[in-house]
Amino acid sequence: MPNHPAIDAEVKGLTTNSHACQPGDLFIGMPGTRVDGGEFWQSAIAQGAIAALVSPHAAEKVGEDLGTWGKPCVIPVADMIQACAEVAAAFYDYPARKLKLIGVTGTNGKTTTTHLIEFFLTHAQLPTALMGTLYTRWTGFEQTAFHTLLLLPPTAIPTSSSASIWMSGSSNGS
Repeated sequence: MPNHPAIDAEVKGLTTNSHACQPGDLFIGMPGTRVDGGEFWQSAIAQGAIAALVSPHAAEKVGEDLGTWGKPCVIPVADMIQACAEVAAAFYDYPARKLKLIGVTGTNGKTTTTHLIEFFLTHAQLPTALMGTLYTRWTGFEQTAFHTLLLLPPTAIPTSSSASIWMSGSSNGS
């Protein structure tokens, strides 16, 4: 794989939807509880993805000739969550480095604490964002949380160096 021409190609976008791939995208085949998204790497390559990050199981199905450069650039990844986080951080120029991030943990009082912090900082006219188990919000954006795992595209998160983001984590392991 190190000699594959796609390794030097510019990645123009990231996607987890094989049908939404555009030429130059990197396809990330996230494994799910019922379906391994990596199983759709062929569709992503056919749509123009330059490479695909997939589970080792999905990578076993690599054919000999598909895509712009002959054999497709399919990269097996054992820990997809970690790899996805690292790739997204690099692609979006490490947005967390430009923010002040604070996590609030504990058994009781996380939601109350984060709401109080948000209230005081807002009244001090400081930009804030709140991400918790109920919803995620900042000026001009609010989304109800359906799961305790937050999966927002990095472009949706404010990146002002003066923004403070307060996160409330679940203590029940989810």
